[in-house]
Amino acid sequence: MCPYLSMLEATHSVEYLRLVAGLKRANNRPAALRSQEELLLTYGRAFPWRPLPAGVDRGEPRSCFSNAACLALAAPRRYLYCEGYAVNVIPVYHGWCLDREGFVVDPTWTGDLTPEQPEYFGIPFRHAYVWRIAKRPDAFALLDNAAQGWPLCTGKHKIERAIYEIRVVGAGSARAARQA
Repeated sequence: MCPYLSMLEATHSVEYLRLVAGLKRANNRPAALRSQEELLLTYGRAFPWRPLPAGVDRGEPRSCFSNAACLALAAPRRYLYCEGYAVNVIPVYHGWCLDREGFVVDPTWTGDLTPEQPEYFGIPFRHAYVWRIAKRPDAFALLDNAAQGWPLCTGKHKIERAIYEIRVVGAGSARAARQA
């Protein structure tokens, strides 16, 4: 089991999310409408990266959300879909998967990343919710889902029902709880 990184270890992602969330609040955003950045700061966490495992093919470039959703839904006992921000040079809104040990499995970004470079900060989602959104042809991302009116940000879809709960197991380690 790998220890999940603390929020403080994802400094670039967290700084960026706090900046954008603050700008959106300052822009008189309605209180009932939460930004995706606020949701990430509330429910997200950092996850460690490692090279793409054997048997996982690289997906289409610039199709991270569908690449990750397809992988997670094709092998639900092995992977969870995760969405948030990844940083190699700059923060990028991104979709990836987590393996059973809590490591990032990114079927989109190329292999030029090293464990010291990438930073992933996001929210793992339940397979049922990923399937519910992914089966719609107009939806690509779960948090930044303009096609459906941002249902997680508006509260139309309850985020607590959409996300996987992360449970700490023993000192220094954690695992993603497998909830249907």
